[in-house]
Amino acid sequence: TLVSHSFELINRRTQRANRIVQRRFDGLCRALSETPGVTTGCYRTNPPRVAAAATPSTPLEPKLWRTGQRYAEQALSNTLYGAL
Repeated sequence: TLVSHSFELINRRTQRANRIVQRRFDGLCRALSETPGVTTGCYRTNPPRVAAAATPSTPLEPKLWRTGQRYAEQALSNTLYGAL
């Protein structure tokens, strides 16, 4: 289950979408739509059902470059779109 807050996508200074966060969210949505066996919906119209996975998933292993990229994106996002 993924949960997001509406303020995560908003630039607090200009009240417009934070393009960096929007790009990451779009990528997440794209990855979910391309993942076999994954379905999406909202709790109101399509509440989740608990079911055993046919094949257990393997979590991503930590990678220094991936962590560094995320930190750099967050720093840039905070610089461009940060709090007031």
